[in-house]
Amino acid sequence: MIIRPKETLKDISENKPIVQSLILLVILGLMPFMMFMNNDFLYNAADLNPMEMDMFQRMMPAFFIFFIFGAMLLAPIFQFISTGIYNLLSEFFGYEGNGKGLFTTLVFASVPNIFANIFNIILVYSGAISFSWLLTLPFTIWVIVLKIFAIKENYSMSGGKATLIYFIPGIVIFVLFIIAMILMFTTIASQMGPLMNEFGTTM
Repeated sequence: MIIRPKETLKDISENKPIVQSLILLVILGLMPFMMFMNNDFLYNAADLNPMEMDMFQRMMPAFFIFFIFGAMLLAPIFQFISTGIYNLLSEFFGYEGNGKGLFTTLVFASVPNIFANIFNIILVYSGAISFSWLLTLPFTIWVIVLKIFAIKENYSMSGGKATLIYFIPGIVIFVLFIIAMILMFTTIASQMGPLMNEFGTTM
C-alpha cells in the first residue's frame, strides 16, 4: 500500500478480502478512543474542569461501549453506504459494478489513518495535541489520493473520472447546504420584515 499502492489496490479489488477489511475498519474505529484515556487530553483539549473530568471518567465505560459499537457496527454501515454511492456513480458513468472490490479497496485505502492515529496518540500523551493538524493533513491527503486510486483501479477508468466520482458526493452536499442556508435566511428575513414594520408602527 505504501510502495506500490496502485498494484496493491488492484490486487485487493480482485481478491476482495472482506473479513480483513472489516477487521481494519474496527481497528481504525477504536484507535481514536485511546486519546480519551489520557487525563491531560481531557483536561486541556476537551477544556474540562476537575469536576467535569471526574464525571467524564466515571462515564468512560459507557463511552468505551459506544466506541466498540461504532467501530463494529456503524463504521461498516457508513462504509457500505459510501461504497454504494461510488459504485452507483461509476455505473452512471458507464462502468460495470464491482461493489465488493470497491468496498475492500476503499477500506484499505484508509491504512494511512493508522499512522495518523498513532502520531495523534503520541502527541496527546506528550502534551503536544495542538500540533496534531500538521501531521493529520498530509495523511488525509494521502488517504484521498489512495481512495481515488481505488476507484480508478476498480473500474479501470481514467484518473480524471475517478477524481470526479470521488468528489461528486461532497460537492452535492456542499451545494445542498448552501441552498438550505439561503432558504433559511430567506425565510427568516421574510418573517422578520412584518415584525419590524409592526414594531416601527407601535413606536
